Amino acid sequence: MTHLRLKYNTKIISLNILILSFNTSQMIRKNIIIILPLVCLFGCIEEPAKLTPFNHQDSFTYFKSEQGLPSNEIHSLFEDSKGNLWVGHSLGVSRFNGTQFTNFINPTIVGGAILAIGEDAEGHIWIGSAIGFSEYNGSTWATSTQFGIQSYFLTRSKEFWAGTLGQGAIRVSPNGQQRQFFFNCNNCNIVTDITEDDSGNVWYTTYDGVFIISGNNFKRWAFNIPEFDYFSSVTKDSWGNILVGGLNSAGILRFKDDQDIKDIYNPVGLHNASGLASDFYGGVFITTFENGLLYFDGRVIFEIKTPNADTDLSCIWVDSEGTVWIGTSSNGLIKYQPKTKQM
Repeated sequence: MTHLRLKYNTKIISLNILILSFNTSQMIRKNIIIILPLVCLFGCIEEPAKLTPFNHQDSFTYFKSEQGLPSNEIHSLFEDSKGNLWVGHSLGVSRFNGTQFTNFINPTIVGGAILAIGEDAEGHIWIGSAIGFSEYNGSTWATSTQFGIQSYFLTRSKEFWAGTLGQGAIRVSPNGQQRQFFFNCNNCNIVTDITEDDSGNVWYTTYDGVFIISGNNFKRWAFNIPEFDYFSSVTKDSWGNILVGGLNSAGILRFKDDQDIKDIYNPVGLHNASGLASDFYGGVFITTFENGLLYFDGRVIFEIKTPNADTDLSCIWVDSEGTVWIGTSSNGLIKYQPKTKQM
């Protein structure tokens, strides 16, 4: 396996207007004007580039205990098929309808901080913690302590996947009747995140590598990479690339389909990526435990300062309207609306 390292030096030379169009299953085609810095790239240099500051006039809103959240320690985020935002925190889970929070805490649900939230093919909400998991059918909760859960994902074919804390990845059939476990090695059975590529392959990250599931076959893809001690997150951007972040690491990996590593982006300051979330424009937002909020436009990684200069960010979600939701480790939930202008 050949690892390609790309190192960049960046220089912002002017502000230019970029006109983009997008089309998703949940949004009609619109023209968007986004103001972004035009970046000049100089490749193949010896020193990694520093994070590029991103000057913006965006909208940030904080939701904390005063706004109805039981806890300011956020661990997971998820938007359901009805447009509700689910927030996993240290005391349970909260559902936000855009106006108010509905809170569910132990013993109604499984105990412990909620590390994962997902929705299955029947519209049931699942939450997971280090202790176990709970299923919500819209009126009641059912709980199991069989194993801990750290990630969920629903594929386009309606297979529901769960990433466990020690039992590998679980694939559940659309009717919920069949379960298949993918159990690999000790450090590979703690599944931290899951996504799907354009070919229908399922990718998941573990403590000790990145795995790809194609049908009933799986392969260990990225491992023993010096810059990555722990693979923490994975997402697919709107161009079809797979991006992987890690804790105690330097940068992010980028793959195309199931080919070899395409790029390693490692600017100074990108360590401990806690979450990745793709937007509609080909970019990816990155939350970190040390360096706050970052944005990767496919070429350069920008640093985005929040009003409170939050650096310890735990998770991220981009909803169906393009709003970015950010979980912090002690400062509640942040709603981030990048500055755009409708045509």
